[in-house]
Amino acid sequence: MIASLHNNTGLLTQERELSTRHLHVLAGCPLALHWAVAFSYHLMSFVALVLLPALIAIVLIERDHTLDRMDFLVQLWMLMVVGGAAVLAFVYAVSCALSARSSNVLLLSVLLVFGASSALFLAWLFASR
Repeated sequence: MIASLHNNTGLLTQERELSTRHLHVLAGCPLALHWAVAFSYHLMSFVALVLLPALIAIVLIERDHTLDRMDFLVQLWMLMVVGGAAVLAFVYAVSCALSARSSNVLLLSVLLVFGASSALFLAWLFASR
């Protein structure tokens, strides 16, 4: 996930530094098309780097056949794609906060680790009650 985060943040920061979006718009590319293609590319790289290995691991490692049922895998896939889109939207917003690529990656990594650990703590807290 960190590799996907680093790639997406780096590309967004580099695009802003080089004014790639502005050059595409000047060349006649509609702004909506530019953002749709960029978001689709980032979402597909997220799927390739994060979701596919997770689903393959579930299918191969699962021993008692509770997680590798097709209906569960489809629901998990959809939930993770929607979650990935939300994370990418967050990355897009936060990547505008700092101008340096390394600062953006560090900030997003800290937020990701803090968010994931907070979610796990809350899940543990509610499950123990």
